Amino acid sequence: MKHIRSSIFMLLIVVAFLSTNAEGQSAAKKHIYNCGRYKYTISDDGTAEIVYYWGTDEEIEIPEILDGITVSSIGDKAFYDHYLLTHVSIPNSVIHIGKSAFENCKQLISVVIPDSVRTIDDMAFKNCSFLSSVFIPGSVTYVGKAAFANCASLKNAELSEGTDEIDDYAFFGCYSLESVSIPNSVTFMGTDIFLYRDRLQITVVSGSLAESYCKDNGLNYVCQIPKND
Repeated sequence: MKHIRSSIFMLLIVVAFLSTNAEGQSAAKKHIYNCGRYKYTISDDGTAEIVYYWGTDEEIEIPEILDGITVSSIGDKAFYDHYLLTHVSIPNSVIHIGKSAFENCKQLISVVIPDSVRTIDDMAFKNCSFLSSVFIPGSVTYVGKAAFANCASLKNAELSEGTDEIDDYAFFGCYSLESVSIPNSVTFMGTDIFLYRDRLQITVVSGSLAESYCKDNGLNYVCQIPKND
C-alpha cells in the first residue's frame, strides 16, 4: 500500500510539474504587444501575428509591419465579430489566416487575399453575410472547414491552380452561390462543401478529382480541357 501511495504521489508531482511548465511556456508565447489599433504576439520565427484589432474603421488595409516587425499571420478570432468592417486588404507578408479570423464580420463586402497566403483556416470567413465574391490565389494550399460557410450573399468563388485541399463545409450554407471554379491541383475535397445546389454551377477540369466529386454528389458542373504544361 505504501508503495502504491508513493507511486501516486510521484505521478501527481510529475503531472503538476509538466502542467506548470506548459503554462509557463504558453504564457511566454502569449505576451501581447500594442501598436496603434492592433495587438500582436511574436512568433518563433520572429514575425508578428495579429491577435486583435480594436478599431472601428469600415475599410482597413492591414499593415505589413508593426513596430518594425513583419506581419506573417492573422491569428484566431483577430477580427471576430467586427460588424463595422466592409472592406479588408490583407498585406503580401501574410501567409496564414487563422481560425474564425473574420467570422461574424457581417458587413464585410470584399476581402483582398494576396498570393502570399498559404492557409485559410477553419471558419475564417464564416457568417460574413455580405461578402459577394472571393478570389483565392494559387498560393493557398488549404481552405479550412467551414471557411466561408453561411456567407449568404456570396455568388462567385474562384480557386486557383495550386490549391490542394478544400475541407468539410467550406462553402456550406452559401445559398446565393452561382459559380465556383475548382482547379486540377485539388487532391482532397471534404464532406458537404456545398449545401445549396439549385443555381450553382461548378467549373472543373476534365478528369480531375473535382469532376468526380461533382458526379458523386449530384452537383451541376462544366468541364474544361486540362492545360498542357
